Amino acid sequence: MESVTLGRHEVSILGKPVALKRTRIAQGHCYDSQKSEKLSMYLQVKKQWLELKLPLFMDPVHIDVIFIFTIPSSYSAAKKRELKSCPRSIPSDIDNLLKMLLDSIQGLCFSNDNLVASVNAKKIYGNIAKTIFSIRLL
Repeated sequence: MESVTLGRHEVSILGKPVALKRTRIAQGHCYDSQKSEKLSMYLQVKKQWLELKLPLFMDPVHIDVIFIFTIPSSYSAAKKRELKSCPRSIPSDIDNLLKMLLDSIQGLCFSNDNLVASVNAKKIYGNIAKTIFSIRLL
């Protein structure tokens, strides 16, 4: 079992980390093609956020985040051992992964994502696909 620790109050979002896609346009109207994915992330975070009795941050914050992807099953056992828990170049852009996370938790963890003044983020391979993050005041 993998153990990843970020901070005193860490929150996990189960499932493959999702990168924010560009806004879609159909019949002259813009729409959010990832609305349901954002809602799913929000609901997972809301449950944990309320259980931990964490506040809605209104001042500048720092966020630590780890995006964990499952290792492709086609890789050999030796390759899987080599990749586990090491930062890697994984196809999803880290900035788009961050944007999706921040958009999904805005209004729950902080009043506006422009309050995120500092970020420490990495992408790794692990046994279970998930996103783990913690937030603290600066």
